[in-house]
Amino acid sequence: MYAGLFPEDMAAVTRSVRFIYEDRQGDFWFCDEKEGVVKMDPTLTRFNHYTTQDFLPSNSVMGILEDEEGGKWFSTQKGLLYYRDQEEYKLFSLYDGIPGYVFNSPVQRGEDGSFWWGNEQGLVSYSSGKTIGSSPKKRSGPVITTISVAGKTLVPGEDNLLPLSAIYLKKLTIPFSKNSFEINFSSLNYPVENSEIYEYMLEGYDAGWQKQMIRNRVSYTNIPAGRYIFRIRTGSVPEAITSLEIKIRNNRIWILLSCLIGLLCFMTVIFFYSRLLSRYRKIKALARSGAAEEESKEKYSRFRMEPRVADRIAKKLTSYMESEKPYLNPDLKLQDIAGAIGCSSVELSQLLNLYMECGFTDYINKYRTQEFIEKVQNKSAIKYTLTTLSEQCGFSSRTSFFRSFKKLTGKTPAEYIKEKGLDIRK
Repeated sequence: MYAGLFPEDMAAVTRSVRFIYEDRQGDFWFCDEKEGVVKMDPTLTRFNHYTTQDFLPSNSVMGILEDEEGGKWFSTQKGLLYYRDQEEYKLFSLYDGIPGYVFNSPVQRGEDGSFWWGNEQGLVSYSSGKTIGSSPKKRSGPVITTISVAGKTLVPGEDNLLPLSAIYLKKLTIPFSKNSFEINFSSLNYPVENSEIYEYMLEGYDAGWQKQMIRNRVSYTNIPAGRYIFRIRTGSVPEAITSLEIKIRNNRIWILLSCLIGLLCFMTVIFFYSRLLSRYRKIKALARSGAAEEESKEKYSRFRMEPRVADRIAKKLTSYMESEKPYLNPDLKLQDIAGAIGCSSVELSQLLNLYMECGFTDYINKYRTQEFIEKVQNKSAIKYTLTTLSEQCGFSSRTSFFRSFKKLTGKTPAEYIKEKGLDIRK
């Protein structure tokens, strides 16, 4: 394929190249759909391969551009990444104003120095004259991006309630039969390094400004008929306020309103019934599990091994787990451990269930959980997600990791990371 032009081992990591870029130093960047990014020197003889193990948020990279300060902008399938070196990089997500995570191959630089990316939700632009972390001298208020009424997202031009894009809308009239709405907004301010904290108020309904710290949307339900002003601002620039007049029109369609209330009541009954049914099934499953465990203990008690034998196997087991770390293998089986320490599967199962009072899975996951706790203390863990770190510790799935971590520590991984003041991507 490369006909001797590039190193032969480069072919393995450039099977699906979507974009090629030459930077100011003359280095070539190959953006691959599955294998990350390859940086080739001007002589075309040496290359470096970068993946999620280095600094990329995703191995699916659709494009790259270099700004005036030498920073590289990577459009990936998990957001827009700014990278200058190991000490200066930032991943922009939905909370920073990006409309969607899926980027296309097209990426262009405008005559004014601005960057333009193709995105699943439209075009994304950025002015390369600004530096990461700097704030503009003058900023406008947040932008209202989408509006949903009665659970339906309004489409500009297709819905009578939304004749034009929400960005330009000044007044919204809603019939009383649909007096529940949700407003999505964004600061659209890529140079700000941290996600914004928003403050909002529905004037005429809320008593004062309300804080929104974790989402960029607010919802209101069963708003009485009347005229209101929805106001939104960022905590960093409170003087820049975006406003939208909202009128709830009282059309007195009481029959429709009654049907809506009846439907909500029906859904509430179904919801609670589903929860009760789910709880009953969990209790029944636990009862079966407990019975199986008791049956297993009774079976082992008939053929209980001698304490000295159990002590010998336990010492060999602990030594093997700590020195060889077999638990890092997600496909590890009880027979693998038994063979490695020179005992039978029955003896190892008896040791775990009768002397250590835990099953094989819980015993192995205890070591994996401790491995994860040790990993997140390392500064290099900041470039990995929770899922990647859990896989490195031997967990086969995100669900198994979260369940085991909560069972052994009493906290979810997110609660533990927050409590310890660590900085790990979710």
